[in-house]
Amino acid sequence: MRKSPPIRSISALPSPFPVIFKLSQKYPDVEIDLRYADEDIGYNVGEITVCAGELIDDNSPQYGSATAQELAADILGLFHQVNGAVGVLIG
Repeated sequence: MRKSPPIRSISALPSPFPVIFKLSQKYPDVEIDLRYADEDIGYNVGEITVCAGELIDDNSPQYGSATAQELAADILGLFHQVNGAVGVLIG
């Protein structure tokens, strides 16, 4: 399967789950990866993979956990170090 370049979107709206699932139904041979993170680091963050309208992978860490904070920092392009003196850089 050919890998397409990512599409990055920043919005004040919620994650586009319904749109992703509809697109996946319309193009059942395409695997869609969605990485999402809200501005409140570590909450409403995760990664899903959808194919043929079905959820085939879900990485949604526990809200507020170190794993959720690390994933959000990675998705948002922020520097983050858990259990260290650095933290999240928001600018």
